[in-house]
Amino acid sequence: MGELPTSAILNSRIRDAINFLKSPPLAIFRKTANQNTSSGTWTAINWDVEDVDTDGGHSNVTNNTRYTAQTAGWYLVTGQIHWTANATGFRELRFRKNGSNTDLYGWNVMRANDSSEAADIQSVAYVFLAVNDYVEVQALQSSGGTLATFNDGQDCRFEVRWVRMDDAVARTLPAPRTWSAGLWSVGHLNVDVRDVLGWLLAPPMAVLQKRNGNQEARKVIGNTYYEAEITWDTVVLDTHGGFDGSAPTRYTAPYDGWYHAVVQLQWSDPGYQAAPTGWHRTQCFRKIRGGDALHANYFGDPAAYESKSYVAAGHVRLLAGEYISVFTSAILESLNGPAQIAGYDGATFLGCRWDIRWVSKL
Repeated sequence: MGELPTSAILNSRIRDAINFLKSPPLAIFRKTANQNTSSGTWTAINWDVEDVDTDGGHSNVTNNTRYTAQTAGWYLVTGQIHWTANATGFRELRFRKNGSNTDLYGWNVMRANDSSEAADIQSVAYVFLAVNDYVEVQALQSSGGTLATFNDGQDCRFEVRWVRMDDAVARTLPAPRTWSAGLWSVGHLNVDVRDVLGWLLAPPMAVLQKRNGNQEARKVIGNTYYEAEITWDTVVLDTHGGFDGSAPTRYTAPYDGWYHAVVQLQWSDPGYQAAPTGWHRTQCFRKIRGGDALHANYFGDPAAYESKSYVAAGHVRLLAGEYISVFTSAILESLNGPAQIAGYDGATFLGCRWDIRWVSKL
């Protein structure tokens, strides 16, 4: 019958994992005062109010720009910055890991609003943190002078949530067992309880990048959209083989479920015109029976000779074997050449990145 379960086995293999899943590391921070920022300079935002910090990763006084991981794993980080009213330039937000300007995530950009209106910018990203790694929110504005973040309750926020352990094993999700009277061995518990907990701790996840060169983004002519399907050439993580290099635009769902997708696309410097007008769009599609839109993100006029990055995120329902792709298009009214999606170069260009994670059964 095998090894019989003891209280120690049940506590270590079941109780502790369940308790962790019931309350994984979560932190939410806010600000109580405005913070001045200089034009054209990335500024780490400080946080002096903790709504929650279950794992003790933040101090309101010491290094209060940081969340420092006490538990290793993949984290979903979300930032929101509210700027005082100003009509000039761009507002930008990104996440920086361990103080490195080449380890950056979720760079999102928006044009300033009308001078009478304040501006909000948000972004989201998946970041892997080992114990004692830290992540910060950085903000940038190009108003031409000093501009303050504005704080009125919930205006500026930084949220950090542990979502997956560091495990690339392709786990399977066992079918639920209906328990009946009788004796059960450790083997039964391993399959019917431990493996389910293992799945919940490390569900399917993939991280894809574009590193090898740029890609043309088709333009819009009149009312006709010509969209480019983004190709991915570098696999950072793919626990269940959802990406196939022979079809490099797709992620194919290994299991039924709801999936969370985050897409970052960086546009390269157009270089061939002084002042492109129009907007860029990042869009994630679900490709079933011709394709149903998951999420679209629209952006204001790009500045001349600038590289900008945009983020879109959303949830999509997929059956096993269905796939999703990322599309984009550029509307440029005075286009003299193709707009380009930038490849990663480790410095100037963060490039394009696509994170997708299984989050729930259907």
